[in-house]
Order: sequence, then C-alpha cells, then structure tokens
Amino acid sequence: KGRVLLLLNTTHRLKPMSDTSSFAKIEKVDGPVGGQFEVACFDAAYLQENHQIDANDSVWMEIQRRDKLFSLVLKHASKHGKGDLTSFTPKPETKEQSLVDRIVGLGSATKCVSLVFGLGVAEIEHIVDGKSYTLYAVHQRRGPVVGTNCGPAMWQTLVVLCKGKQNKQALTSFAEQLLKEDEEADDNEFHIFCWDVQDSYWDMTGSKVARSLDSVVLPAETKNKVVTDLDDFLTRDTYAWYTEHGIPYKRSYLFYGVPGGGKTSLLQALAGKYRRNLC
Repeated sequence: KGRVLLLLNTTHRLKPMSDTSSFAKIEKVDGPVGGQFEVACFDAAYLQENHQIDANDSVWMEIQRRDKLFSLVLKHASKHGKGDLTSFTPKPETKEQSLVDRIVGLGSATKCVSLVFGLGVAEIEHIVDGKSYTLYAVHQRRGPVVGTNCGPAMWQTLVVLCKGKQNKQALTSFAEQLLKEDEEADDNEFHIFCWDVQDSYWDMTGSKVARSLDSVVLPAETKNKVVTDLDDFLTRDTYAWYTEHGIPYKRSYLFYGVPGGGKTSLLQALAGKYRRNLC
C-alpha cells in the first residue's frame, strides 16, 4: 500500500554522446585529431578541405553555449562575418518606443525579427595593434540527439580559430573587445529572469532600459538612504570584512507601501545604476 512500481524498458540502447560513430570523419584525420579520443573540438578535415585551415598550425578557443561570449560572437558574425553565410536563426525582438513617443502617445512598440548566424563557418576580420587577423567562427552541432530536462537536444558548440599557433593574442583581444562593447551597449539596461518551475532554472525573459533615479518620484531622503547604504556595501573593504567573518556577502531590502508608491520604479532605477538583474 502506498508503493509505486517503476518499470524500465531496457530493450533499446541509446547511443551516448561520446559515441564515436558520430565522429567518423574526424578519426581518419592525422594530426591534432585521431584514434579513439578527441583532442580537437571541430572537424579538422572539413576545415582543411573547404577553408584551407591547417589544424596543426592554428590556435582556437571553444565557447560553450551557456557562455556569454557564445551569443556575442554569433551576433558579431551576423553583422560583420564574411564567407558563404547561408544559415541563420530568426530572433524575435521588440523595438521600444522613444521617451517622446511614449509621452505623446504616438504608436506602440513594434515587433521585428533579426537573423542570427546559424550553423557554418564565418570569417571575421580583427585588428590588433594595427595588424589584421582573419578569425574563423565555426558554429556546429555534434553527436546524436539526447534527452535533457528541457527536452531533446544536441551538443552545440562554437569554436573561433586563427591560423598560426603564435596568434593566441588575437583570440584574447577579440573576446575582450566583444565583452567591452557589450558592457558599453548595456550600460543603462538590465535583464529580467523568471524561475522555470518545470525545468528548474532561471530563464531570462527580457531586457529593459532602466530609468534614472532622478525620475523616481520619492522623497530625496528615502532614495539617498538606500543609495548611500548600497554604495557602502559594494566596496572591497566591505566584501573583505564579510569574508573575514564568514558571513554571506549579500544585502536584502524590503520595500512596502501602497500600490503606485514607487517601489518597482525604485528597483528598476537601482538595477540600472548598479548593473544588477531583476528576478
């Protein structure tokens, strides 16, 4: 009574992600890839044949899908990539109204679609100290379909290569440039995350331009009290003190008041000022 019987059907064997039959082409290549194990994260034979890239004389970096650089490289390749770009992924977006249009009530936010670089190889020119380098962004899927908490999926990876083993600094400079540009572009923007109960992870549901603290209609004393406290908390000395005493480094605030009193507006302004996300 009260017991549940779970029956597992083991008559069908699923191929694991490491199934070597998916990498037949790679195993035949001499050099950085060969034998039973992989030491390169791309199809060396394909790149040699179609793009004249010798993996034995190249340097590369593999970017995982959850890495912030993953989307930044794809976005950059979509705008500046060269070569035979034929595969794209549609990305729905919302164009927000300007402040003037919202005030006078002209139109509304419009929906649009942008095309993001899909599978394939994109050539990207990158300049370091006046010297031009050609980088190759290889966006690929590998291995069989496997089951995950979010449904069927395939291993998807992004590799950026540069010819010449001595050109590692070109990859580092390229990654730093993308992160810097993204930081400057999102200077007044914050992201909103919601907890996905079914798949148990924080899902980014959108981005929003933060309002300034001056635009929040609250007593100056109230705003200054919160800002002063946060400025004091977000310092190296405060972090060191928390760490030294074994206290979790976090700060919690409880805003209360009547609806429309400015609680949400203050949160959005603080998120923009201190570059924090909202959940």
